[in-house]
Amino acid sequence: MQLHSRHRGQPGDQSVDAHCGVRPELQILADLLPERLTLSLAREFETDVLHLPTGVNAGRARRFLHPFAVMGRSCGSPEQIDAALADPDVAYLTVGPVLDGFTFLGHAPGLALVRHAAERAPVGEKSSKPWFAVGGITLANLDEVIDAGARRIAVGRAITHAPDPAEAAAVFKTRLREAWDADPAMERVVFDAFKNPGPFRTSDPLPDGGPRV
Repeated sequence: MQLHSRHRGQPGDQSVDAHCGVRPELQILADLLPERLTLSLAREFETDVLHLPTGVNAGRARRFLHPFAVMGRSCGSPEQIDAALADPDVAYLTVGPVLDGFTFLGHAPGLALVRHAAERAPVGEKSSKPWFAVGGITLANLDEVIDAGARRIAVGRAITHAPDPAEAAAVFKTRLREAWDADPAMERVVFDAFKNPGPFRTSDPLPDGGPRV
């Protein structure tokens, strides 16, 4: 689950209150703090996953996190993709925006970003960092994103603004799974994941004895 503050001017104490209120109720086991929340909040909440925007130094951010925390990076250009792939502190990256009608921090949309990521970090290669296509993806254009090389995506409004969000999420899941199953290279990824779960392992028990989910 990702918690976002949609109001850029929201005071820090309101963000703290929001996290304090929702975390116990939802039993968030791996909460993603967006870039609008400060690194000090990431440290205070002992976040497990921190997603960094362009321009935030990953090495500096690492000092605010516990040793097992994972960091991701937003990438809006081929150069940023290459830098994130080369950065040992970055475990995964998002690539986008990838389609017209959606802009982010001045980055021009384009499927060329997806093709570049697919070339530099082939999804079927064990050594490749995971990456997610983002920005303007809908059920109507999902095939274009898949054809460009993506096997992982992140969407928001395509689900939350759908007439039936649950149905939209299920269709996204089905079509991505079909693309995954149809790609021979992804079988190797699945087997490698079971042999070496890496930073996103889900089988380790929590301190209270319960499983991670």
